[in-house]
Amino acid sequence: MALMLTTGQITPSWFLALHLPPHLQWPAVTAMICLGLIMLTTGLGIGLHYRAKSRRAGGEFEPTTR
Repeated sequence: MALMLTTGQITPSWFLALHLPPHLQWPAVTAMICLGLIMLTTGLGIGLHYRAKSRRAGGEFEPTTR
């Protein structure tokens, strides 16, 4: 999206920022990038936490199956 706004090659798509008024498009792009980075770091943090917890318990992490 940021590339489309920068180059001016805007094609209608599913992206939310394209459906907003022009003065709100860049704040929406910035907010979505920040949200994605927060979700990425949270997911990595949770995964690394449970990996370390599993190693302290003396074994590899094995997902439970039902």
